[in-house]
Amino acid sequence: MLRRWLLNSMATGGRPEAVLQLSPTSRQRDLGLIDLNPEGRRQNKKYRATVRELPSQMKWLNQWEKEDKAARAKRKDMALEYCRYSQVDSIDTALHRLRTRDDVKLPRFSSYSIRHRVASVLRAGKVPGEQISFQMGHRKVSAKGEARTTRNYGQFDADYLAEAAKVLEAWVAKVLRMTKAKTERKLRQAA
Repeated sequence: MLRRWLLNSMATGGRPEAVLQLSPTSRQRDLGLIDLNPEGRRQNKKYRATVRELPSQMKWLNQWEKEDKAARAKRKDMALEYCRYSQVDSIDTALHRLRTRDDVKLPRFSSYSIRHRVASVLRAGKVPGEQISFQMGHRKVSAKGEARTTRNYGQFDADYLAEAAKVLEAWVAKVLRMTKAKTERKLRQAA
């Protein structure tokens, strides 16, 4: 579950609580978007954005939905969320436990550190500031001067957050390659 939360945090840049609440109903599959604001939650000053679903993220989410469907057939009370932590403190505890293991070399960071890193990665990738703001849920008005409410009445432009998605996809792929190579090296050393 920690891996699921980490991957979705990296892919969306969402606030830790928003990523905890991601579920199959958050996806707008026909548009390739993910609404970080769950149905029934009123938007407030901690605005939750609608972001592009990364190609790699689409694959994980589809896979997790298949896995969870099989598990839910056995356990009817299982949550529909991708990550089944109940609160951010649980994630911070899991990160702390992972960090204290001798076989894991992780810097000290919290659940919010991923969000901050996403903003840094987007800046380093030369993504326009406006897209970074939208990705992070910091803008109340769109590029065309529309209020948030107005945006909900029409389709999203096909290029919506395209540059941000491209940079995040490359970053996530790089991190996954690095972790895979490190795991493979450990396996070879153990053999």
